[in-house]
Amino acid sequence: MNAVVVCSHLLDEGHFRSERWPTAPVLCREHEPLDYWAGLNRLWRSDVTIINVEHDIEASDEHIQALLDCPHPLCSHAYRCNWISSGIPGGVIAAGLGERDSEYNPNPGYLQGGEEWAAWSAIGLVKVTAVARVGPLRPEPWQRLELAVHDAVTPPFHMHGNGTAPGDFSGHVPHHHW
Repeated sequence: MNAVVVCSHLLDEGHFRSERWPTAPVLCREHEPLDYWAGLNRLWRSDVTIINVEHDIEASDEHIQALLDCPHPLCSHAYRCNWISSGIPGGVIAAGLGERDSEYNPNPGYLQGGEEWAAWSAIGLVKVTAVARVGPLRPEPWQRLELAVHDAVTPPFHMHGNGTAPGDFSGHVPHHHW
């Protein structure tokens, strides 16, 4: 499979490194809010499969392989956003069954664990094939880039590592956004 791992990172941090696939590091600078978008957009209209790994996700080549082995065109690996990121005590799974987060919908139906499909997903560890990319990736700062991705793909997201039942979070990748 023709795939590239896009790896966002901050100036003083390293980025995901793979022993199996080519990586495209994207330096995200505070004074350049469209850096992250530009890194994804460089590949968006290509025929490659994009695996996106954000700097605060503890991904491995095995996670990447699982996404690439999956026959579905749009996949996400489950992870929890802690209460500092989400504003919700105990945190939430960064994917949901309801409408996408917005100021108009304060309850986007977050996954509870065990679901195989999601109507939307954060983009910390996702696979987006060329077939799933149905529209242009509009320019957005890093805080809103997953909304632009959502609007430019055909959901649903096939979920990986989301356990087998509600409350089973054993398969989630660690998320270190504090």
